[in-house]
Amino acid sequence: MVQLRSFFAICIVTIALGSVSCTLKPVASENYLIKNNLHQANIDSLGDGKILIYNGADPLLMGNDDRMNIWINGKPLGQLRSREYTVVDVGMGDCEFNLARRSLFLIKSNHTIKINPGTKVVSIDPVFVTNTMTQTNKLPSWLEKYAYVKSPEMAN
Repeated sequence: MVQLRSFFAICIVTIALGSVSCTLKPVASENYLIKNNLHQANIDSLGDGKILIYNGADPLLMGNDDRMNIWINGKPLGQLRSREYTVVDVGMGDCEFNLARRSLFLIKSNHTIKINPGTKVVSIDPVFVTNTMTQTNKLPSWLEKYAYVKSPEMAN
């Protein structure tokens, strides 16, 4: 009986430490976040280097798999969790995005998007062993369910 309790105690401690170690610490933003609110998020207010970035992760992901740290041209933007978005002015031309999230291990990916006057909306998504970034140029129909991230550190 004592061995069984010890086994369960070790399992609980291992699970607790494992879930804490999977947390990705947010990076502080060095990018210029555009002051906005949910009611003003419309496609006409975007473009010419001003883009909306949203995390399209499934909110049912286990643990903290949905938290994505983002760097733009080597500068940290911050962290977006599932159902969060932000608007940022990245300027025109080639823009390098670096994404990082923690699942069982750290998953990093690099993406380059050519920002032109018509670039408006970008989706980031964690998938099994990588991260994807898609230039969609249309707002998702469920954007009203998303939270706009305003603070420089973005997510907690």
